[in-house]
Amino acid sequence: MGFLRGEAPLLLSAPHGGWQEIPGPDRRTLIENGRPAFCKPDGWCAKLVQEVAQAFAEASGLRPYVVFAQVHRAYVDPNRPPKAGYHPQNPRARQVWERYHCQLRAFVGEMRERFRPSQALLLDLHGSNVRRRMQEGALFPGGDPRYGLLLGSLKGSGVRSIARLQAEQGPAVLYRPGGLRSRLHGLLLGRGPTQAPLYVWPRSEDDPEPLNGRYLLSTYGSHRPEGLPALQLEHSRELRADEAVRQQYAGLLAQAVWDFLQEIAG
Repeated sequence: MGFLRGEAPLLLSAPHGGWQEIPGPDRRTLIENGRPAFCKPDGWCAKLVQEVAQAFAEASGLRPYVVFAQVHRAYVDPNRPPKAGYHPQNPRARQVWERYHCQLRAFVGEMRERFRPSQALLLDLHGSNVRRRMQEGALFPGGDPRYGLLLGSLKGSGVRSIARLQAEQGPAVLYRPGGLRSRLHGLLLGRGPTQAPLYVWPRSEDDPEPLNGRYLLSTYGSHRPEGLPALQLEHSRELRADEAVRQQYAGLLAQAVWDFLQEIAG
């Protein structure tokens, strides 16, 4: 596990980007939601979270808090509860899972002491085949979303304290003009033939949130009295695999988040 103590009201988490193997049985024999445990890592997310952290520090002059996995998801998945997050007969995997949550919990607690909890943010960074999910779910009418991003907020409960601050419903803070989704949707990425806008789903609070496995949000989101406003961001492969595009996106995301945090700080 890698981590960085910061001084900004932002905590970045990337639980699925690790590649290190550890001794002992892995999670492949476990069952979650009636299926074998998913063990494929989110490629390039460990790099993405560090690049977003660097870009945020450059934009704001403040380092964010960061926690990211280094062990392969086949052994440890911090975004699952204990019964699915590691094999019960692998004590090393259990230690890694517990360290991840111990560090995340400590940072959340420290941030709540340093900042008003309603003015801080936890972003949990992931990756998947977002393009396919958007196309299969008819989420992107009229073309191929080369650069796709899915937002998950537990239908607003993960950002409930932002809602209290703004006297709005949590989803409205995300989707209104100036909300985080509005700041990201349509940003141009890539150059030449690869240039395309970033497509962000959901479009509004009325759209479904197609994300699963949101254990970190359900554990540390602001619907809990000891939590923070929290969002899950799931990125298409095209946002992560191409180094130039990934770094470009990291800079745009960092600036959008910094602008958003300044706004809700009032």
